[in-house]
Amino acid sequence: MNMMSITRKSSDVEVSDEVSRAADHGPIVTPRGYTVFDPAAWEGLLETLRILGDPANAQDLRIAIAELDAGLHEEHELIEE
Repeated sequence: MNMMSITRKSSDVEVSDEVSRAADHGPIVTPRGYTVFDPAAWEGLLETLRILGDPANAQDLRIAIAELDAGLHEEHELIEE
């Protein structure tokens, strides 16, 4: 995780820029222990938790991953319309 020192003098722009730069590397943890996520990363995390929070969805995903690992499916290029 990235660490960032946020002071009262830190502008919203400075903090926003740092979060945007760090978005590819995960959340930022401040010295006081606050965790700051890029909004898109946060939404993605919430969606993942929602999907995996449903036992049926989680089981379907485990089965699909096992099938892929076993070579039971072929990878194809996406069709763009």
